Amino acid sequence: MQSETERIRVLLAITRLELGGAQRVVLHTARKLDRTVFDVALAWGPGDLLDDEAAAISELERIPVPTLVRPVAPISDLRALSSLRAAMRSFRPDVVHTHSSKAGILGRFAARLVGVPAVHTVHGFGFTPLQAAP
Repeated sequence: MQSETERIRVLLAITRLELGGAQRVVLHTARKLDRTVFDVALAWGPGDLLDDEAAAISELERIPVPTLVRPVAPISDLRALSSLRAAMRSFRPDVVHTHSSKAGILGRFAARLVGVPAVHTVHGFGFTPLQAAP
C-alpha cells in the first residue's frame, strides 16, 4: 500500500501510437491521471502519427521502444521484451497497464519477469469471422 505522500507509479504500454481508438484511450489516460496521485510513464514503439501528441503531455515519462513493432518478428520481439523489462526496472512501476496485442503480450511478460502486477485492456479483436487474416 502507498503512503499518503507516495504517488502510484503507472507504466502504460502500447505497441504503436497510430491513429486509432486504443491509442486515443492511452493518450487520454496519460494526460488525465491526477499527477498528485500518479507518476505516469508511457512505453511505445515510436514512429507514428500520434508521437507528437505524447510528446506534448506534461509530467509524462516517455519510453520509446523502437523494436516494439506490430508484425511478429522474433528478434525484434526479444529486444522489445528486454527493453520493456529494463524500462520497468528503471521506472519501478506499481502497476503496468498494457494495450494492443503485441504490447499486451510482451508488456505483461516483462512485468511478470520483474514481479510487477499488470492489467490489460482489450480494445477490439484483430480477426473476426467477417475479416480475413493478413
